[in-house]
Amino acid sequence: MSVARFFSRPLVSSSSPLLRPTLFLERSKAFPSPRRLLLPNSHPTVRGYADESSRTITAYQLGVGSNDYVPPTGTNLPKITEHTRLYFKALGRYQLHLFKQTLTKILLRLRYSTKLDYKDLAVRAEDTYIELNESFAARKISNLSRLSTMFVEANLQDRIKNMNKDWKLSWNVEDTIENTKCVSVAPIALGQDEPLRFVQLIYRFHTLQKLELIYMKNKNIPKKTEEKKVLDYIVFVYDIQEDELKVMGSVFETPVIEPLPVQLTSEKLVLAAMQSKGDLFRKRPALPKF
Repeated sequence: MSVARFFSRPLVSSSSPLLRPTLFLERSKAFPSPRRLLLPNSHPTVRGYADESSRTITAYQLGVGSNDYVPPTGTNLPKITEHTRLYFKALGRYQLHLFKQTLTKILLRLRYSTKLDYKDLAVRAEDTYIELNESFAARKISNLSRLSTMFVEANLQDRIKNMNKDWKLSWNVEDTIENTKCVSVAPIALGQDEPLRFVQLIYRFHTLQKLELIYMKNKNIPKKTEEKKVLDYIVFVYDIQEDELKVMGSVFETPVIEPLPVQLTSEKLVLAAMQSKGDLFRKRPALPKF
């Protein structure tokens, strides 16, 4: 997304409670990519989202508490002629990532009898991505909970409150530079013997976006217009039972010079990750240019 990148403010902490993750598969299982799940005994009472008599976790309560590998692209990839060793390291990581993703999709079909319509989900992800941006630019707070989870909604509401009310924003996608791509699929189960309900999907959006700002107090002041190419990796949670897709957060490409992501075990760090990754417009980390 690009709307709020024209506005900067420090990240405001959220008081949302943590849904504690655990390992997706036992360590004895010969599966190369352990995933993180929610313990069934960790269901909280959340500001009216779930009362004491109803312990059901909803997609709205989920956050991105895992560390996910996102293959680097473009200028974030080393050149084979100048950084041969790093290039083959990046290539090996990419092939391993594809292998793990293939096994994950097989797991979804064989273990959980879940066959996702990835083409349909990609179209729906695009629509949700666009509508969430438009709602944020138009400051339609009432739409946020329908399109996103609690961590994303809290951050967007806070940014809206800090916007200059003298300016009216208009946002839209001018063009698609590359087709939307699903770079990661991961099951999110409530327990080893529980039926699968949630799936995490990470989509790559590469678009040309246009933002217009109109000063409402003086219509004689020309509107400000800016177009930019934006590359986003947006994390969605898909509720199989409700057939519902929500924005859960965002992630960035993993630099090839850094170690592969390690899953978080500290409850404090998991909560911090959920809050941080729920801020879709946080500052991007500096990446080496090759």
